[in-house]
Amino acid sequence: MKKSIKILIIIAFVKSCIIEDLIFEDFSDCPEIIRVHFIFDPNPANVAETIDIKEVDRMRLYVFSRDGIFLREYEDTNIADFADIQDFNNNYFIEIKDELPDGLPILLPERYKFVAWGGKDEYYYNTGYQYETSDQLVFEPGVTTIDEVLFRLKVHGNEVTELLPIIFNGEIDTRVQRQNVQRINVPMMQFSNTITVIAKGLISDDEYRLIITDNNCTYDISGSFANERGAEMFDYIADFENGGNGEKTATLNKKRLSADRDVPEIRIFNSANELIFPIDEFPGDVNLVRFIESVYHDVNFDLARNFEIVIDFGEGYPTKTKVTITINGWETVRTQEDDLEIPF
Repeated sequence: MKKSIKILIIIAFVKSCIIEDLIFEDFSDCPEIIRVHFIFDPNPANVAETIDIKEVDRMRLYVFSRDGIFLREYEDTNIADFADIQDFNNNYFIEIKDELPDGLPILLPERYKFVAWGGKDEYYYNTGYQYETSDQLVFEPGVTTIDEVLFRLKVHGNEVTELLPIIFNGEIDTRVQRQNVQRINVPMMQFSNTITVIAKGLISDDEYRLIITDNNCTYDISGSFANERGAEMFDYIADFENGGNGEKTATLNKKRLSADRDVPEIRIFNSANELIFPIDEFPGDVNLVRFIESVYHDVNFDLARNFEIVIDFGEGYPTKTKVTITINGWETVRTQEDDLEIPF
């Protein structure tokens, strides 16, 4: 009898050690707090433009397993409260410290994919587009996969006449560590392009309009081009405004250009709805991507986000056909006599 009691005591002791070890292991292996920072590099490599953090007033953070299964979503629509923040990269973050119903931290030590989208006013874009319903995808933890999550503009009608908010996105595949407070940095890049066209030599008292025609293709959640399924055509439209020195300027924001997309087309019309650019002798300039490549020879669409296009119609406009084009410092002359680009 005494031997049986001793055996029971030993078994109970071993069980208690195992339980204590499991409890210790559960909580020591899991970070108490994960702080996700969004790093906007004002001077990323080979990019001269500066990202203006004032263009961001909301952030969505998606957490996927290493296999791409959706786990959690976090949203902050009050970034405007941090308008006077001195160091956004270090002082702003989304904190993950939620607990599951059983009391365990939400993310165990493992590799995860953190994907972020930020900008202003989601009236114009959808980070969970669904083909079947043309509506917002319902994210189901443990069910929705990263391949199902698509980005698409919300085009209300077939024209966009307002200046769209700039959109940023970022992604990082990293491991949650065994520490009390872990910092994770998600590098953010501008997903949209700002196109500024400066026209010189036009008739001063006439009115002009910039139109870029595109289709509403989809991108995956990491910002890579997905496909053009069900992509209806629409126009970005911006009116030229009078500037100094006889110049006229029009600016619009559009979804990211890509070297493997031939769809976007650029045109300029006068008040009589007559096409003045591209000029008749150079119809190939209508393709925006190829037009930029023909002038800006070193362009990298994965890095360049802002394009300043200067079109000088010359003193003889509209009877003389000679156009000097400059894109981000690269210059080409189009002449009626010679249709070859002349880079300087």
